[in-house]
Amino acid sequence: MEFLLLSPCYIRHMADLFDPSTEEQNIVLILEPTLRKIEKLIFGCESCSPEGAQLHFEVLLDAATGSDPASTDYILEMPAKCPMCRGDVLEATLVEFETLDD
Repeated sequence: MEFLLLSPCYIRHMADLFDPSTEEQNIVLILEPTLRKIEKLIFGCESCSPEGAQLHFEVLLDAATGSDPASTDYILEMPAKCPMCRGDVLEATLVEFETLDD
């Protein structure tokens, strides 16, 4: 999987985009090839599967990258797409998905 871990030094340079108090925060850029692999695990989103979509898409991102959810934020190269309704899926979008360990 392709992703880029941005250094705290880079984050300080982008203080106008991110909370400056998050020096310990890791920012991970999710590139399109990785995004397309992860989105294949989605069954539905909060728009088309409101009862099944109970966890944020970032849970899949955490699992796929092995990142610590307490200290990681993501930047998506582009939104993922829900396979059921083709709606945009962002980090905070609730999704229904297949587990990664299957």
